Amino acid sequence: MPFDGTRLNRGPPRGPPGGPHRGPPAPPDPNGPPRGLNRGIFGRGPPPPPPPPGHQGGGLFRIPRAFNPTPYHFDPKLKTDDIPEWDGNPDTLLRWIKKVQEIANRSAYCHEQIGLLAPARFKGRADQWYRFLEPGYKQQIQTDWDTLRVAVSRHFLNLHWFNTQTTKALAASYRQSGHHSERPTDYFYRKLELLQTVNDWTDLQLIQEILKNAPDYWKTIINTTNMTDLMQLQDALQLHEHTLLKDPRNPSSVSAITITTFTIIFII
Repeated sequence: MPFDGTRLNRGPPRGPPGGPHRGPPAPPDPNGPPRGLNRGIFGRGPPPPPPPPGHQGGGLFRIPRAFNPTPYHFDPKLKTDDIPEWDGNPDTLLRWIKKVQEIANRSAYCHEQIGLLAPARFKGRADQWYRFLEPGYKQQIQTDWDTLRVAVSRHFLNLHWFNTQTTKALAASYRQSGHHSERPTDYFYRKLELLQTVNDWTDLQLIQEILKNAPDYWKTIINTTNMTDLMQLQDALQLHEHTLLKDPRNPSSVSAITITTFTIIFII
């Protein structure tokens, strides 16, 4: 037979299927898993585990996530505009200090930063005073809120202001000039604020001072015998306000607030 080169790479003759050393395939184990599950691609054991998440083809990829919008919430961050303005009026300074103090109490960082940021909210006389301070003193009072508060109070709340404010607080009375249409609760808050600006009173002292310049008939409606808490007087004034508005000395008197309210309801 002529040589055609087709037998160069054939190797030795092959035996029967299954190999010369293999017998017939063993029957499946009745107690084992199905044959296809414990044989890999090449019939040599279980298949390899699947690749971990994020891994494919030897490289990494980011699995896309569903977009979940942030629900409505309060922004805890503070801005300079959150600090109230102050125009240099001594009569409103303590009110301004109380509002800023609430912001400073939120954290030690706020307490420190307000000393630097609050002067940006000065207007009028307050801004004029601050701009003409010596640079060294200005830097010193900007250390924190305490140093700024003391400096402002020391300059604007002088002895003359204190004496004037004390006289004003003690003389304040229900429906005095400029407050003809105020309600009993309005008088309570106005008198309380004036008193707290000039002294550190106890609750019992505040109750006595507030009722001292109130109409005498209030004492026949509000029982203050066992009243030692300022909140008790506050609640009692709110509870009996409609009755307190009626002056028994002038039965025909009707408050301006009541007339205005009735007129609006009638027109509607």
